[in-house]
Amino acid sequence: MIRSKVGAIIGGEESIDRAQRLTERRSGRESIERRRSRGKYFEPVEKVVGEFERMHGVDMDKLDMSTHAGKRLRAELLVGLRARGGMSYREIVKMDLFADIGMSSLGTLYRRSKRRLHAGKGAMQHNCQNDKVRPQ
Repeated sequence: MIRSKVGAIIGGEESIDRAQRLTERRSGRESIERRRSRGKYFEPVEKVVGEFERMHGVDMDKLDMSTHAGKRLRAELLVGLRARGGMSYREIVKMDLFADIGMSSLGTLYRRSKRRLHAGKGAMQHNCQNDKVRPQ
């Protein structure tokens, strides 16, 4: 048994080199972002944001996050940035629009927004008179 900074290591002197190689398995390898972008082509972020602004007729910097509609548009932009732009949550949370959201919340927001966008966009219509959702 050998004592180290991390704790006790079971084995002899010959196992130290192998143990160090195993603990440093990430050094020298490419980052996750590089591995992710190598497998699929992603559009430039500026193009994704520009198309979003044209499609919805809004300026991204002027979205009102105090309204439900503003938050829904931000969630839709999140889906576009992640799926089409290939951005990581770490990169997205650095944007001013997403600064008030915790990075740990982005995954849940992304999943829910993507499900809502892909599960029958326009299939449900909100009835404002009696606040019930009715199928069309």
